[in-house]
Amino acid sequence: MNADYAAFSKATKRTAPLDPFREYLGLEPQQGFRPYDDDASLIAGLANEELSKLDSSSQNRRRTIQSTASAQRKFGDWLRTEGKASIASRINGNNEQQRSLDADYRACAEANRKSGVTLKKLRQYVQVVEASRALGCTLSSAKSRLGLNLHLDLDTKFADAAVRK
Repeated sequence: MNADYAAFSKATKRTAPLDPFREYLGLEPQQGFRPYDDDASLIAGLANEELSKLDSSSQNRRRTIQSTASAQRKFGDWLRTEGKASIASRINGNNEQQRSLDADYRACAEANRKSGVTLKKLRQYVQVVEASRALGCTLSSAKSRLGLNLHLDLDTKFADAAVRK
């Protein structure tokens, strides 16, 4: 049914609410993408962090951030559906864990015939969150204490230094 709906939407440029039909058939309503809880928290945290820095005139950037978060949730949903380990459990793990996550990313992109997920920023975000925990403070207080403007193309020396403390 999802494939037929996607084809209909693409061909007609129209959408139809399918949840009432799903309920009529005794199926559960479509809930969107359902990644693991730890992945959903990680993705939401990064998106909220980036959105909080935008001014009201940044609509294109806002859509890009939301689209990226949606693609990341889709990847997380794919991992869960396929019975793979979560993003959060592997993103900054050992080399083997990171390689398996990258391999799963490639397999998901191939299966879905498109790519829109970036793991780089998620990796950086996890490093900053872990560093702030190591410092014993929240992400926002770590940023203000260190005068850090978290842009997530940050130099990971901060995260490395904080983890060593």
